[in-house]
Amino acid sequence: MCQHAKTDKTRGARDLSNQLVRVLQNSNQVAEYTYNGAGQRIKKLTQTETKIFHYDLLGHLIGETDQYGQTIAEYVYLGDQLLAMIKPGESVYYFHNDHLGTPQVLTDDAQAIAWKAAYTPFGEAVASIENVENPFRFPGQYYDAETGLHYNYFRYCNPQTGRYITPNPIGLEGGINLFSYVGGNPVNYTDPEGLFWPIDCVRCFYYMARCAKEGLNCKENKCKENEDVTSSEVFNECYKGIPACQKQLKYCGKCALAPKGIPSPPSSTIPPITPPSPSVGEP
Repeated sequence: MCQHAKTDKTRGARDLSNQLVRVLQNSNQVAEYTYNGAGQRIKKLTQTETKIFHYDLLGHLIGETDQYGQTIAEYVYLGDQLLAMIKPGESVYYFHNDHLGTPQVLTDDAQAIAWKAAYTPFGEAVASIENVENPFRFPGQYYDAETGLHYNYFRYCNPQTGRYITPNPIGLEGGINLFSYVGGNPVNYTDPEGLFWPIDCVRCFYYMARCAKEGLNCKENKCKENEDVTSSEVFNECYKGIPACQKQLKYCGKCALAPKGIPSPPSSTIPPITPPSPSVGEP
């Protein structure tokens, strides 16, 4: 692999989508990963456990089960923000997140701190209290203890270097640095899909497609395919009276232009999104 959080002899095998499917350390297999047609990781097999991952229609991880169908954990969201983790037979743990949505503290039913961590610049957690396992890091990232990497939807990120282990699947449309995480600016930006930044525009385009796919039309057809649409037109003219779409399209206010044509929601085929020029310097 190009970058890795482990220091021993580690190798990885990838599928045709360039996703990590197998990890070997010193010739021993330590992990095997399986993905669905939308590119979501649905299974993780390690030397000690098997986890099956379950997602909602918006791509949020909402639960984990073992190979026998027994629930390991369930996750509750408020919008895109993690709100709670339910561990059967243990407790309900509540997330206390920072301005980006990164978990800082988890408290239990008794309001006692069950997990607390500080972070290095690119999201490596240094836990000071760890009475419960918390796999979540930066928004959209899931910590894999077996590799030290963060699963980030379309790619894996090494938090020690702030770089992805594979190049950006959308190429130079995501910026001139194909491996950099949010252009080296994790204080202000996040990248839940592992595609490009600023994420505000990713979400804008994603939810335009999501609403359009559900058959919701815009005034004057301004959001229809093959139309050039400015972000202000999207926000002011489209999806009026549809609270769910209106709420998500708040991100469009930070985009200069919407893409030509409406991209599809994340799938095995990366949508042809043309992002606006970044507002901060390229890495």
